[in-house]
Amino acid sequence: MLRDHVREHLLHQIEKGNLQMEQTLNLAKIARELNLSVTPVREALSQLEQSEIVVSAPNRGFIIPNLNLNILQDLYQTVSELEVLALDSLKESVAANFEVKTTVYTVKNRLEINKRLLQLGKNKVLQRLVLNLHTKIGFYEGIYLKDKLLTDSFLQQWDSIQNAVLEENIPTAKLLLKMNWISILELMEQRVMLNQNVNF
Repeated sequence: MLRDHVREHLLHQIEKGNLQMEQTLNLAKIARELNLSVTPVREALSQLEQSEIVVSAPNRGFIIPNLNLNILQDLYQTVSELEVLALDSLKESVAANFEVKTTVYTVKNRLEINKRLLQLGKNKVLQRLVLNLHTKIGFYEGIYLKDKLLTDSFLQQWDSIQNAVLEENIPTAKLLLKMNWISILELMEQRVMLNQNVNF
């Protein structure tokens, strides 16, 4: 759909640094750039507003808000708790067939790996909720981490999670998954603190 195309375009422009925090988004300008009417642009921005990537401001239209560090912490904690909950709904026998071969653990493929793990579960509502939050996390990580190659420790963490799932040792997988999210949050906090536009 056109609005999805516009949404991906805007996310890409933000991640590239072409759109800045606190910048007002001009619907007519975006529509001209994409050779579209303003309707799909407005629909795309409304979708991004639901994910809290943009906000509507009186007399200003849509703007990209500064990152609030407290919200970032809440976001990562919420997603980690929901993903841990999702592990409880893994389909029997399916977990034993789950395996992701990767020797490169990057910001870009990290959420894709987590998505594959989520899809093994039975709870589709939970999956949609978490994947919506992944959109916001991917947005922030795209800005602050870019496509950074994460350290070997992160790859080792994922290998341990995967092994626990394959062995159907769900309690261990849940603990390791939560630790993985905490590690990523700590990395994000370090990068965000270097940015002078952070709100508390």
